[in-house]
Amino acid sequence: MRELAEAWAGPNARARPLETRVAAWLTKAAGSVALNQLTSLAVNGVLAEWKEHYAKTTVRNMRCALARLLKVAEAAGCPHEVRDNLARVRKPGPKKATLTPPERDRLIAAAPPYLRLFILLLSDCAMRFTDAASVRPRDWNPQNHTITWTIKKTDTQLQLPASPAIEQLFALAPDPDDRDTPFIWKLKGTRLTSHTLRDHLATLVKKLGMPPAITPHDFRRLAVNSLYDLTKNLPACQQLLGHASLATTALYLQARDPANLRPLLDQLLSWNPAQGEKTQ
Repeated sequence: MRELAEAWAGPNARARPLETRVAAWLTKAAGSVALNQLTSLAVNGVLAEWKEHYAKTTVRNMRCALARLLKVAEAAGCPHEVRDNLARVRKPGPKKATLTPPERDRLIAAAPPYLRLFILLLSDCAMRFTDAASVRPRDWNPQNHTITWTIKKTDTQLQLPASPAIEQLFALAPDPDDRDTPFIWKLKGTRLTSHTLRDHLATLVKKLGMPPAITPHDFRRLAVNSLYDLTKNLPACQQLLGHASLATTALYLQARDPANLRPLLDQLLSWNPAQGEKTQ
């Protein structure tokens, strides 16, 4: 199973993060079981775990990739009924931004420095909150005014400009010779997990009497909405977000431009270019 999964994901795993992730999960689920003994129960157990770990759009994209892998595995002895009985994943609905620019600005103004930096990394660089919590001095190039980091979810590298507001907070961090401690930890004076930062943000939202549904992801969504409004360039938005799938980016933005993006999204979510067929 491992050899088949690795061959399917391809030699350049970093270029195909979705396929690599799916192959790793299936290899783990199969364990030492031979392909001809793989069961629907084991494979659907993988899907159930994904639903606990990933967003709905990611789960759907991974489910499509899993179906493709199982089709390849059938030639090596995997029972056909495993793919036939693969659990369905409902097509996700549109994601509507719950955060407005004035609300973002109000939060930035009220936040202490460490939390202000967290918000700015989310809203200016469209980082995932787990990545924003981990930005270190070695990731910042003050000469070029850029931040370069590895996206944890896809294990790919991304470089974006650092805004003046972000660089001002970077400059406030103590002990500049320590290039490995995250900036946010330095500004707070203690270690903070990404989930703790999320809780601190929720506390600030509540304190200001703002909608409790605001989450770190809304800052990321607001950033890509602004970029799309300016450029109407979907691949540029995909690059900003670090998405492996263009369909995920289109889903973020479909409420912004439904007339153009809804038909494209339907096509992206249903068409499997690798196999030249519709996915179920």
